[in-house]
Order: sequence, then structure tokens, then C-alpha cells
Amino acid sequence: MASKKKKHGADTVGLTRGQVAKMFGTSISWVRRHEGVTLFPKKNRDGVFIFSRKEVEALVAERGRPTICATPDGEIAAQVFELFKAPVPLRDIVIQLRLAPERVSVLWSFWVKMSGKDVLVPALQKVETWRIAQGKKWDTAAELVEFVRELVAERDKYRAAAEAADDTGGDGE
Repeated sequence: MASKKKKHGADTVGLTRGQVAKMFGTSISWVRRHEGVTLFPKKNRDGVFIFSRKEVEALVAERGRPTICATPDGEIAAQVFELFKAPVPLRDIVIQLRLAPERVSVLWSFWVKMSGKDVLVPALQKVETWRIAQGKKWDTAAELVEFVRELVAERDKYRAAAEAADDTGGDGE
């Protein structure tokens, strides 16, 4: 019980890195990068950095924060999931919603896990991005496998041409 009071007391006196990050709508690493530059925390008895609530609120008022950050986390996740479902490339989601790439990447991991495909996250991202860029569509697993075979064959053809060019010192044709 004493630790809860301590935390509650620290919360009313100052803010932790996590609380500051939430106020700015950013990450804890962003807060760390700004320590000693625009944010000036003090260490408490437990060694935790505590920020002045007044200073942080003044800085937030001065700098503002992205409008997406005023949206609850669940709403942001829903917006991102809708774009995953569309499908929209991850880079475009970052640009459209003004979210940190790390946040979109974490949400992508959740999206894939919820789809029961967590082992394939990196491969799915690459294939999905390629599919969108090429305008390809498949309705069955067999069509997807065929598409991957075509990609591998195309990659092998380019590798062979590059090796031939290296061997002859020419352009490979």
C-alpha cells in the first residue's frame, strides 16, 4: 500500500517519462532525447526522473501536439486496422495518420497475430506491399504460392543477369 501512495504522491507533484510522452503524443524515447534540451527532469529518491507538470504543460501549449494524439488509443488502432484491411501500405498509413512508424509496426504485429499468422509478419508485409504495388490479387493459397514462385523466378533471373554482367564487364545482354 505504501508504494501506491508514493506513486500517487509523485503523480500529483510531477510527471513520469511515460506521462510526458502521453501529453505530447510521442514515445518515451522522444522524451529522453529532449531531456536537458527542452525538458528538465529531476531524479526523485527512488531514482525516477520526474518532470514539472507546469513546465510540461507550458511546453505542450507552446509546441502543440498532433491532432491524432487527442484520439483515444482504441480509436487510433481502429483507424489503422481499417487501413490494413483496405489494404494501404504501411508507409502511407504513417503519412496519412501522422503516426510514428514504430507505432504502426506494433499495430501491424497485432493485426497479423489477430489473423492467426504471427509467424509470417515480415514476409506478409513484403508480399502485401509488393502485391499492392503490382496490382496483383489472389483469392486462394495456391494463387499466392504461384505468385511467390513467380517472384523468386524473377529474382533469380535478375541475379543471373547481374552475375553475367559482372563476369563480362558488360550490361548482361
